[in-house]
Amino acid sequence: MKNTGILFIVFFFMGHCSISQSLEMNIQKFDIHDCSAIDTLTKEMDSLYAFESKCNHFYIEWPSISGESQWVNARIEQQLKNHICGLIQNDQMDSVEYTNNLTEDFVLKHNRDASAEWDITIEFLGTFHSIHQFAISHGGYYYGAAHGFGYSQYFHFNSITASEVGLKILFSENELEKLSQMAIQKITAQEPEMWTDDLIGAFYLTENFMMQESGINFYYNAYDIGPYAMGYPELLLTWEEIQSCLSH
Repeated sequence: MKNTGILFIVFFFMGHCSISQSLEMNIQKFDIHDCSAIDTLTKEMDSLYAFESKCNHFYIEWPSISGESQWVNARIEQQLKNHICGLIQNDQMDSVEYTNNLTEDFVLKHNRDASAEWDITIEFLGTFHSIHQFAISHGGYYYGAAHGFGYSQYFHFNSITASEVGLKILFSENELEKLSQMAIQKITAQEPEMWTDDLIGAFYLTENFMMQESGINFYYNAYDIGPYAMGYPELLLTWEEIQSCLSH
């Protein structure tokens, strides 16, 4: 897909596109309880925090896609699996093998001194003007920690070529600079007391976005653009705002 810049946006704005469910995604679920990491240190920690002795709990969703061309489905499915695997480019690794490796690596990495819950889930967000949109979410909690952890990643694929689509495909460099400046003005107006000069200078348009009828919604994970107290900021740039920004 070539960069189409403002023509792309005008087409969206004038065409009143909507989200469709052109693909079907089935989920293969792995729900694993692994007790091999539990030792004396963990039991002492559980006692300290009034927990019962806990095992590691892993929950992982593995996608299977159908709906359009078999070739496109297979390519998108493999790319999503690669992202779930942390970009491990190994076409031969199936879901069972990956899940087993993941749990074994976790136990080895933490030297049997911690127990945790960890989940990886995937969601098909719909198709917007021939672009398939997905979100992969990671979340969990290490027992004894002050709070849990979690983050999401958004992925977009051309429905014809199955290639990944990002902001640099949708907009030119100059257009992205204009949109970034507009985004800064809009997001800093939400909680102006939170935004220091350093945070404003480090702001960026995230690739975690979803295109929808109203515009492009950007989703930031904790710490992406500010301190933990800022939470998980969201920013909607409407098609009207985008068109107005790029036409100047």
